[in-house]
Amino acid sequence: MLRSGNCRVTEGTVLTVSAFIDNMNETSNKLTERRKACEQQPSVSVRVLIYLIAALLLGHMVTSALLYVYFSMKLDKVQEVVNINPDYMFLQIIKKCEIKNQIEQKQLVCDGKKSQLQHLLQQYLANNTEERLHGTGVPKAQKQIGDHPSTMVHSINNPRRTAAHLIATDRAENTPDSAFPRNKGEPIKQWMAKGFPAFTHNINYTSGKLVITQPGFYYVYCQVSFRLSTNKTSSASNVPFLQYIYLQRVQDQATLLMKASKTPVDKKQTASFNSVNQGGVFELKTGDKLFVTVTEKALLSYDRATYFGIFQL
Repeated sequence: MLRSGNCRVTEGTVLTVSAFIDNMNETSNKLTERRKACEQQPSVSVRVLIYLIAALLLGHMVTSALLYVYFSMKLDKVQEVVNINPDYMFLQIIKKCEIKNQIEQKQLVCDGKKSQLQHLLQQYLANNTEERLHGTGVPKAQKQIGDHPSTMVHSINNPRRTAAHLIATDRAENTPDSAFPRNKGEPIKQWMAKGFPAFTHNINYTSGKLVITQPGFYYVYCQVSFRLSTNKTSSASNVPFLQYIYLQRVQDQATLLMKASKTPVDKKQTASFNSVNQGGVFELKTGDKLFVTVTEKALLSYDRATYFGIFQL
């Protein structure tokens, strides 16, 4: 009896321990599975990063789609314009070229004004230096005063027009050129071409004649002043004093351009001062020569009241 009872107790006890062990194993397995499940799931920061990347990719895709649609619409409009006006692109290119040419022209104008100012300054300094060295000066025989034809390139590049103003003088160093046409009056051969207010620019002066270096339209003017007295002109006081301006293109041949006269009013006066002036516009050629003649050269007044000039229009 005792043995059998002891055996039952022992068996019951063994069953209980094995059940407890099984329970422990099951609990351990559940904890292990839960731990593995927790380890397999990503953390919160990783999830946020993944969501951000997905949002950026989605935004990029949407933006690309919108840009594609926008540029497609623009290209369609450009294509429509080109189809309507095939010369549209050509006209645009022409406009751009015109704008570029206008900019270049403005730059050239600015450069021209700058060079003109420099030339004026150099000429002013040169004239002052020459006047200090030589005084007012007197035109010499057979001497060219002004720009020589060999310097025509410099004259053409100069924006200033051709002009000259001569003043009659009776101070002759040498006998000027005598190649004047005959029976054209008494030529005034001595002119002062340098020294204020006389000057020459882009034109030659030689032996009492102005020589044209550039063709064009010119205004030619002249004033001749003379004095009358009863002692010198008692027998010819009523005779007109005539002034002529001639154009010479061929040697010993001249063409009359202008003529003016002055008749003394009162011959009873002991002395009188008179002036004859005239001017006109003419088309002149390169190499044309202009000169002035009068009927009585001995009566001329040389106090800057007798002058001869020209300027290009």
